[in-house]
This record gives sequence, structure tokens and C-alpha cells, in this order.
Amino acid sequence: MRQNKSLLASGIVASTGEFAHGDAVAVLDPHGKIIARGLTNYAQGDVEKIRGHRSSHFAELLQTETYYDEVIHRDDLVVESGAGAE
Repeated sequence: MRQNKSLLASGIVASTGEFAHGDAVAVLDPHGKIIARGLTNYAQGDVEKIRGHRSSHFAELLQTETYYDEVIHRDDLVVESGAGAE
């Protein structure tokens, strides 16, 4: 995330709370600290279906032909200052 990259489903280990496509969400590190915020391309239920998977599997997992490769595109992502500077 510090390298100006998008958040991909393959890097997500869990999602919590309820959110819809287009909502602003917080991205947490393994310790629960907010490291970024962004606009999600997926609702929480869909994130649960695709988390940990590559985008090449999304059509099958989501039962759709149209999908985004990124859960949060880098253009819609703001990394918190000091994130990952441990």
C-alpha cells in the first residue's frame, strides 16, 4: 500500500461491518491499526466471496461477467501518514 498500489482481493484476509459498492472504508493492518481509507468497488458480501483470490476467479465466484480487478483502486485510496513505518 505504501507503493501507491491498489488493494487487491488476494491481499485481504478479512472484512468486517456492512458496506456497499462505492462506500468509504478503512483498511486495517493485522494489528487493527488504520493504514488507509478508500472507496470500495465491492459490497461486503462480495468481498467475503473474493477475498484471498485472484481476479481471474471473480467471474466464477461472483457469478457475473463484469467485475473490477481491484477492491479499492489506487486512485480511490489514501494511505494514512506513517502507515507501515514500524
